[in-house]
Amino acid sequence: MDATHEHTASPRSTRSTSFCPEPPGRSSPTIGDNGRNRNSRYVRDIIRLHRSLRYGRLIERAATTPSAYFVPGRDGLTTIGLRTSDISHRHLLGITGFRLAQYLEIGWASPEVVTTRALFTEPMRSLRRHDLHFVTLDEKTGEILGYITLAQNADPQPVSVRDHESRHRFPVEGAHEVDLFGAVDAPAELTTHEVYEIKRFVHACWLDDAQRRLQISLELILAVTRTLESCTPRIRALVGDAEASVALRHLLMMGLNVTSVTGTDPRLNRDNILYPTYATRDVVEPFYARVPAPSGLSHRAACLEEVLSSSSPPTALRELLREVRGTVERVAVR
Repeated sequence: MDATHEHTASPRSTRSTSFCPEPPGRSSPTIGDNGRNRNSRYVRDIIRLHRSLRYGRLIERAATTPSAYFVPGRDGLTTIGLRTSDISHRHLLGITGFRLAQYLEIGWASPEVVTTRALFTEPMRSLRRHDLHFVTLDEKTGEILGYITLAQNADPQPVSVRDHESRHRFPVEGAHEVDLFGAVDAPAELTTHEVYEIKRFVHACWLDDAQRRLQISLELILAVTRTLESCTPRIRALVGDAEASVALRHLLMMGLNVTSVTGTDPRLNRDNILYPTYATRDVVEPFYARVPAPSGLSHRAACLEEVLSSSSPPTALRELLREVRGTVERVAVR
């Protein structure tokens, strides 16, 4: 049976890895040793809870949703892609809970904020109806093994990305305090409804098999690539932020042409659940990536399919990246 019903209560009552800044609020209180111990217990409970849950019915939902991305049973993995509006509330709790648990594991979510606010999922108020959620699950058990999202802008109607005064900022712009589209000289005809923010690319942290983690990454990258190829209306650009040595490689696998902005100083308030994402990492740069035409995406997706079908995906991937890859340009913040 699908276990997402367990999300209806906070685990406090049981005592048993790019971001979306929240509005600033009150500062968190100072926490001593007793508070740190309480935080540690609560965080362990959160991680244990979400590792125990299974989502077989989420796979069934994707299989019966015409607009969904659905690739079942490749090497024991099923990968799905659904919009927020196509996902039940309890499965959204499961997805945002998985995101929170992985960020707590890798140190990118604040244990103090999570404990003080008795959170057991990421707050769902930032989710938009047309956000795209890509999930790789164990085919047999329904356990979530990997995740990535494309999140839409808050503008109710499309606005030129160059109309900085009228449009809503993307979360990455708020964290870096930058007009990203002005910094990269994006075309004025590009609208906020044609741009999505790519973020929350994470694996289940307990996975220590490097080849399995690579397979999951490739499945998710393929899912995003196929969706960019076919979705209507077209997504023409992606934004986000990344450490140059890590996440940008995933964008290059999709064949994207990336412009990275240097010289920003990203930060979030200490009472933000994601405060550690910038406090604990090396240089993190915001980026703007132009999405290729559908024909180019189709070719790249076919190449990724070949890599996944190879007897040695790591070797096949290295060969692919020698032949075809996106580009990276860097510009200084203005």
